[in-house]
Amino acid sequence: DTLWVYNCRDAVATYEIAEVLLAARDVRKLKSTSYGSPYDIQQSLSTPMARASARGVKVNADRRRSTAFILQEDIRSAEEWLNDLLGREFNVRSPKQMQDLFYRDFGLKPILDRKTWRPTLDAEALEKISKQDVIFRPLCQTIMHIRSLSNSFAVCVQPLDSDGRMRCQYSIPGAETYRFNSSSDPFGLGGNLQNLTSGLEEDRDWPLPNLRKLIIPDEGYTIGEFDLPQADARVVAWEAEDEDLIQLFQDSSRHLHMENAEIIFGKRPKKGDLQYYYAKQGVHLTNYGGSAQVLAATLGITIMEAERFQNRWFQHHPKIKEWHRRVQMQLSTRRCVENAFGYRRFYFDRIEGLLKEALAWIPQSTVAIATNLAILACHNDAELSKVVQLLLQVHDSSVHQWPTDKTKDIIPKMLQRMTIIVPYAHPLILKPEVKTSTISWGDLKEYMIS
Repeated sequence: DTLWVYNCRDAVATYEIAEVLLAARDVRKLKSTSYGSPYDIQQSLSTPMARASARGVKVNADRRRSTAFILQEDIRSAEEWLNDLLGREFNVRSPKQMQDLFYRDFGLKPILDRKTWRPTLDAEALEKISKQDVIFRPLCQTIMHIRSLSNSFAVCVQPLDSDGRMRCQYSIPGAETYRFNSSSDPFGLGGNLQNLTSGLEEDRDWPLPNLRKLIIPDEGYTIGEFDLPQADARVVAWEAEDEDLIQLFQDSSRHLHMENAEIIFGKRPKKGDLQYYYAKQGVHLTNYGGSAQVLAATLGITIMEAERFQNRWFQHHPKIKEWHRRVQMQLSTRRCVENAFGYRRFYFDRIEGLLKEALAWIPQSTVAIATNLAILACHNDAELSKVVQLLLQVHDSSVHQWPTDKTKDIIPKMLQRMTIIVPYAHPLILKPEVKTSTISWGDLKEYMIS
């Protein structure tokens, strides 16, 4: 009786909440595009994502075991180095030991978590400390490396389902940017499959293993990942109505970061040059409202150099600055921002200091929704849905598999169906790029259409 009453109350309460939410939806009159309203899009994602969760992914058991062994040795070696450096046994997983070391022994000013306003030493805080004083970089990087290795090891020893597959459960509401979240399935197996490292992360003193090599296609299948190239930067250009940037993106012979570096530094760098890296990182940060102080800390330059960087960028692209002002005005008058698909983000905190968050939300949410619309397009195509199987949604890309002997026919059709038109006055066409492999997710190579 207790369980029946519990279930009854749960069902009744959920229904009562739904009545209020549906009424609120109708009053708000959400914008509708050719893809439907935000409500329509979100509701239609349930079936393809449930099927992907039920299908799961095949795991290379031998590589999983060998990777776990290697990671265990790497963790032990890194911990020994850290203990020798500090002259004592130290546990990087202990918040108390971490805070005692940095905020008491070293006397550093505590860095506060932006949500709890309590002292933190998460990855962002450690990165900030390592950039403030180079003497702390080896220590901070080692701690972050041990944490990353431990997370990778946890993935390798996570129990699989009885059929040898790994599964996760997607949360379609996900994050506030409408990126999905993933976690272990209802039976406690599997885990977050969206954050498996590819081993290619930049700005790391030590490499991580390519955990994506653990995920393999089924027998006779090819695995492929569809990604939207430079999608965030494209959305910023269209939001700002910056004609120069729009023309740049529409000309495939031009290179975004090269031209940006030439604007800022007065000369065109090579791809491996420091100016190329500065332009790539710095322009992104500046477009998202980052201050000169934050830019200086991120790039390791002086504040004066960072101010000169941003002044030159805004001189050549004043429309970006105008976009910043428009978004600030929306926050001040409506306390919300909206993307081209009609999704809105309301802010109930003090609007001071929210500009960066709002600026980032617009392109990030737009790209996440475009990725999900591409998944829906394949799911709703009667021909493709018979042969193409969705394996993973990875925030801003999607991973599928299909029979290898059908690759030449399937990929052009998928690229056509997965091309999404973002409904601006001057439409933004987001066409995915695809990488494929018959070996594993971690062995993907760019697929060239003949």
